[in-house]
Amino acid sequence: MSTFMQCMPCTPPRAKMTLEWVDLCCTFPTPRGPKSVLSSVSGTAYPMQMTALMGPSGAGKSTLLNILTMRQSNAGKLTGSVTVNGTARDQTFLNISGYVPQDENFLPQMTVLEVLIFYARITLPLSMTKAERMERVEEALAVLGLQAQRNTLVGGVLPGGILLRGVSGGERKRLNIGTSIIARPSIVFLDEPTSGLDSLSALVVMSHLQHMAASGHTIITSIHQPRAAIWDMFDRVILVSQGMVMYEGPTIEMIPWFTQSLEYQYNPEVNGVPSDWVLDLVSVGFSKPKEMQEGSSMQSLEELQEAASHFAQMRKRQRHETLTTQPSLENNNNNNNNNNNNNNNNTPLAGRLQRQPQPQPGSPLPHSPREIAAATNPVSPRHRLHLPGIPSDSALSDDQQRPTHNITGYHTTGAANSGNGNGALCKSSQSDSAAVQVSDPGTPTLSQRSLAAAGIQDPQGQEVQPMTHQGVDSDHAGQAGSWMQITDPAADSFSSTTTRRTGLRHAIVKALYKGWMDYNSLVWREYIGLLRNPGDAAGRILTFVWVALISNYITYSLPGDAAFIRVRMSLLFALLFFFLVMPFIFMSLFAADKRVYTLDAAAGLYHPFPYYMAKLSGTSPLNALIALLFGWIAYGMLGNRHTVESAVYNTICCILMSLISMQWLHFSSTVTPNQDMAFILAVAFAVVNLLINTFFLGKADLQNVWIKGFRYISALDYAWQGTMVAEFKDRTFNCSFNTGLDALGFTPELAPTTGRFAFLQGGLSNPGPGCLAATNALLGYYNINTNIGAIIGYLVAYLVVLHIFTYLALVNAGKRKRANI
Repeated sequence: MSTFMQCMPCTPPRAKMTLEWVDLCCTFPTPRGPKSVLSSVSGTAYPMQMTALMGPSGAGKSTLLNILTMRQSNAGKLTGSVTVNGTARDQTFLNISGYVPQDENFLPQMTVLEVLIFYARITLPLSMTKAERMERVEEALAVLGLQAQRNTLVGGVLPGGILLRGVSGGERKRLNIGTSIIARPSIVFLDEPTSGLDSLSALVVMSHLQHMAASGHTIITSIHQPRAAIWDMFDRVILVSQGMVMYEGPTIEMIPWFTQSLEYQYNPEVNGVPSDWVLDLVSVGFSKPKEMQEGSSMQSLEELQEAASHFAQMRKRQRHETLTTQPSLENNNNNNNNNNNNNNNNTPLAGRLQRQPQPQPGSPLPHSPREIAAATNPVSPRHRLHLPGIPSDSALSDDQQRPTHNITGYHTTGAANSGNGNGALCKSSQSDSAAVQVSDPGTPTLSQRSLAAAGIQDPQGQEVQPMTHQGVDSDHAGQAGSWMQITDPAADSFSSTTTRRTGLRHAIVKALYKGWMDYNSLVWREYIGLLRNPGDAAGRILTFVWVALISNYITYSLPGDAAFIRVRMSLLFALLFFFLVMPFIFMSLFAADKRVYTLDAAAGLYHPFPYYMAKLSGTSPLNALIALLFGWIAYGMLGNRHTVESAVYNTICCILMSLISMQWLHFSSTVTPNQDMAFILAVAFAVVNLLINTFFLGKADLQNVWIKGFRYISALDYAWQGTMVAEFKDRTFNCSFNTGLDALGFTPELAPTTGRFAFLQGGLSNPGPGCLAATNALLGYYNINTNIGAIIGYLVAYLVVLHIFTYLALVNAGKRKRANI
């Protein structure tokens, strides 16, 4: 294997895994009928090899990659099988594989070291100590060449538009790879790892992947137009177009297949690198330049389907010959070496751009899934699991040796396409309910290894016990295929019921502990993001403080007489109105939080509950502090009621109103697809709270019944009533310092001047000493007769309901992201 640069040796995975998929067919319903995205797609990825997934736009690469990584929950109707070392995969596949998305999902405020520490805490087994996790982190830094950048910020655009300088694009890509390989997965999937990089950075990134493959990892990466030096690093290639496999196999045999078997013309001086030529070759559906004449490029969909059919037939013959002859591993290696030598002699310049696969010295590389499993499985034949009625490998017929299994986690329907490669839709003569495939009993799934709980024994009389599997790094994880351990049946004296109960308790405790550890890690990341973003914590605090100072300076130190009762009442409403509209300026922060979560949810890093609780723990204290500062500044500058009880009640109402407003914006950003729609929903909430309010409507009863019900969803109305009770209940104001009706807080010009009203006005024009205005009458005028405790309880319940709605919207947003990747 050629090498561009010398890097620190990669740590090998705990198990070498061969991934094989057979006759994958995927269709999506559309208004015009079913649309085939994948048609009879088969392939294999081996350990110690790099496999390239290539094809023109719309070829089905992303769909295939998402199915293989078990990341696409809305994959339409699927048929076919996916196996790991010949065993049907289940959810434990997520523990032995890693996925590197094309777009990184890092907080710009975190350093390279902190990013790796976070992923180590989230992805590594719970049994690992802090020192062991740090050892993994240091190992990843060394392997990826990021030791010099360990304390450098990742960088990027912060929420709010502030640009933070950080590591380069190539270093970000390597860091992205490091977050996925820190758990030492056996199989690593990458989605266009060179996208957006310059030529040298792309070469450095791919060189690191080459070293990972050399250490035993199975590397599968989609890639678009690789340069010659990068193309030379790949061992195998999967070329797809229009959902069909055009070629799958060693890179050195691709050009001979198209030029010798299909008789297309390839001139390296004209067509360039083989990877460029094959993409031009299989791209159809648009007019091609004149230089791509017939014979050097496919011109129609029919020609594409014919070429795919030829390849499918060739692969079918090869599989039949392999299953029939069952050559030994040594003969396979000798034959492959001879074939490689023959290919070198017959391959033009395009072939000479490739390199021969080089097995490890003294350890020939297996060439079939069975050989891979046999070479990497430490369990001896006498300890292999034999179940009653299940034939051994040697007793299986040709058809039985390629079982079909349901693709766990997806809706599977129809019979697998037989591999004609003609791009036809996945056909089924059965109904969906009757056509769901089940696992062949001849090949137990990974989860079936736990049948030992039922007391199943092998022919040697030894009981098979399930192993503790906490990812690829479990202390008991051996080489590939060692998903079980053999123990003496006398060692276990518990009944099956007790075992199930113990296992259930253990699973619950483990899940709770995992959630607690994830919560701690997410809170740590949350506080880093808050404290290092000048537009977040500091920006919000300063904005609220200066708005409070300026707005309340206008009405600084109101006199304590009755003439300013209405002014005080209006300012209480204005204070709460600020809490309703001020959070709008931070809408981008909520949108950024949603993006971070949905990408993490698509990768399955953690459960949404610990994330939400961490977000709540990180932001709620800050939001409460902001409301506290704003409320206390206003309370002191306006000269509100000078009692501790009133100040406490006023502060609680202000804080709850602020948290409710912030939470509604969080809910709006989560439940809507974009920031514009979130803004519209937030404005609607503000309008309802503003208009359906006792301050504007007074005690008037609304005529329309359904509009009247909006009073109960106006948090602003309840918060205003709470502050009114805190300020005016059982309070009197001196009205002897002024003359006229204005001393009582009324407008003299509006008082009647005829008849008995003239006499009343004359009596009120000179109240005299000892005049007191009791504001309980004001509360009665507005029908504010609710206890302050009940008002606070209503606001708390309002906030709790909003949190529930936001959490459910967050869960749904994560599901939508997984369905749309």
